[in-house]
Amino acid sequence: MDEVGRKGKVAMFGSVNSGGKKAITDFLVLGSDGRRSLVEVSITTGRTHQIRVHLSELGHPIVGDTLYGSPVENYNRLGRFLLHAHALTFEHPVTRNLVRVESPIPREFRL
Repeated sequence: MDEVGRKGKVAMFGSVNSGGKKAITDFLVLGSDGRRSLVEVSITTGRTHQIRVHLSELGHPIVGDTLYGSPVENYNRLGRFLLHAHALTFEHPVTRNLVRVESPIPREFRL
């Protein structure tokens, strides 16, 4: 994907522009029911709202994410938007070992 723009400490909502910082997002579609898709996302960079901005820019906002284009009815029905960190991997700050933390995928994500 492209750069994600910022203005001060606030992300420029829905903005992908050449003046922003480089933001790398990889997407893998795991399944689709014709209305929505389950997508695995990997980020190389960690920009504010990076996943949300990039999916919205592609015309596929996260279900329930009204800030980036999902209808408000989705949020009202669900009470949240459907973004979940199934697994996070990071370098431990002291040992420098890679740490992986996993969380089960919630049932509302099932297609």
